[in-house]
Amino acid sequence: MEDNNNKGGNGFVGILCFALAVSILGNIWLYINQHSFKFQISELEEKNEDYKSKFDQISEENKQLKADVQALEAQIAALNNQIEELNPSDPKSTASISESADISPELQEKLNDTDKITGSSGSSSSSGSSAYEQGRELANQASDYLESIDWDELQDEAERKGAEFAHFLNGLLN
Repeated sequence: MEDNNNKGGNGFVGILCFALAVSILGNIWLYINQHSFKFQISELEEKNEDYKSKFDQISEENKQLKADVQALEAQIAALNNQIEELNPSDPKSTASISESADISPELQEKLNDTDKITGSSGSSSSSGSSAYEQGRELANQASDYLESIDWDELQDEAERKGAEFAHFLNGLLN
C-alpha cells in the first residue's frame, strides 16, 4: 500500500508544480505585457510630441502665409491705384503720347507717319481713349496689314535672291 500512497503524494506534488509553473508563466506574461505597454505608451508619447511640434510649425507657417497674402493684397491694391492714375476712366483726361510728351522732331515725324498709317489724327482715337485701347487698335490694324501680305511670294523671292547671292559669292571665291 505504500506504493499507492506515494502515487497520491506524487500527484499532489505534480499539481503543486503545475500550479507553480502556471503562476510563474503568468508573472512572466504580466511582466512582458507591462513593459510592452510601457514601450507602446512611450512610443505614442514621442509621436504625440512630434505631431505637436509639426502642428506648431504649420501654425507658424500659416501665420507667415497670412502676412504674405496681406502684403501681396496691399501691393496689388497699390498697383491698381497706380494703373487707375495712369489710365483714368474719363476719356477727356487722356492725352495722346504726341500731345503729352516732350519728344524730338524726328520722333514726332515718325508718330505722324504712324498716325497716317493707322488713320488717327494724333489725339485720342474715336474708338477708344486709353493707351491700351489705342494699342489694341494699332495691333489689330498691324495684324490685318500683315495678313494681307503674300508671304509665299516673298519667300520665293528671298530664296531666289539668296541663291543668286550665293552663286555670286562662289564666283568671287573660285
